[in-house]
Amino acid sequence: MVKFVDVRESIGVMLEGADADLDGDAQIKAAFIARKPPWDRTSRLVVDTIVFALEDTGFLSPFIFYSMEADLIPQYERIGEEESDSEMIRVRISEVVCRRAAHTMSELARAVTARWIWNRKEKLHSYGMRTVDMFEIAILFAKEQTVAYGGLANVYALIGAKEKAHDWARRGLAQLDKIKRSPGGQAIRHSKFFPPDVHEQEEKWLQSFLKAA
Repeated sequence: MVKFVDVRESIGVMLEGADADLDGDAQIKAAFIARKPPWDRTSRLVVDTIVFALEDTGFLSPFIFYSMEADLIPQYERIGEEESDSEMIRVRISEVVCRRAAHTMSELARAVTARWIWNRKEKLHSYGMRTVDMFEIAILFAKEQTVAYGGLANVYALIGAKEKAHDWARRGLAQLDKIKRSPGGQAIRHSKFFPPDVHEQEEKWLQSFLKAA
């Protein structure tokens, strides 16, 4: 089961001394940029990279909230210790967020398919919103994160939104085609660390959402 941390107290501490003239999202953004606890051990470069990726997308506050709720901040701290290139930071944060979204999606699937579950409607909304937001955030950090496109296709297929599932599958296939033709994609194909058909496997997975009834 996916665990969520109650962050109400942490958000309160983070916003202590906030400018009362700012709205809630602006207060959260300002506190995040100032690296107020629990973000005080996250490197300046990581914080700046996150703001650059998500500013003006409407996803900065959800990212901050979900990251605190899912206890992802230590992973960002480690990324800041190990990386000095903002592009690599973006890719690694995308991977962290995508993995969390995949875990949350397992709870969504359980809420959809279980014969009986307490507060099914509330859980469908909660898990669905979190999962969709986090997969979209993963793509904003790294548009090459094709697993996130498939994740979104899967979410919408689960809840019966077939057209949206098809749309995200098509976007993922288009992005995968670009990757396959890129130098990096060619390197992956010939790498000893990845299966030689890794792209073909992912392509079949994305296509499965288009073939589903």
